[in-house]
Amino acid sequence: MGVNFPISVSTLLSRNLYVSFSINIESLHSSMNFNIAADAWVVRSSVANSPGTSPGSGDLEIMVWVYSQNLNPAGRKVGEVTIGGRTWEVWREDSVSWGGWQYICFKPKGWSIRSGYVSYNVADFIRAARNYATFDISRHYLLGWEIGTEWGTSSSGGVAQFRWTISGFSVRLS
Repeated sequence: MGVNFPISVSTLLSRNLYVSFSINIESLHSSMNFNIAADAWVVRSSVANSPGTSPGSGDLEIMVWVYSQNLNPAGRKVGEVTIGGRTWEVWREDSVSWGGWQYICFKPKGWSIRSGYVSYNVADFIRAARNYATFDISRHYLLGWEIGTEWGTSSSGGVAQFRWTISGFSVRLS
């Protein structure tokens, strides 16, 4: 059974939204800038109820990284949290030049998953993000939960060589 998005943040403050998937980085050039991460938007009701409306001031982009190489999130480190028994660095960027939204990223501290099964409660990250956002998100909506990569070659001398798979992706609200 699927999960219907958008989901109100108030729902996620009292329920759980589990995400699970398997990753396998088969090949990755050591000079590549690369991550595997979730990306999600927590937006005001005016954006959530108007498909195609761009996020802006008062909206929040959240990322949860599970693997990174040669990259740091945008902004600056503003804290650390423990979620699911693991320590995460919290990074924040107040995105004036990108369109006004705020960005919060959870980056693994001292660990990463290059190959294996990944499972976590998205609601835990939403709850933690409330403590680092500079505005109240309790009346906002989570639009979805996307898994993918960011990569680039700015420090890799033009090399862009990688092969990875994500399989068995599932989302469950309980």
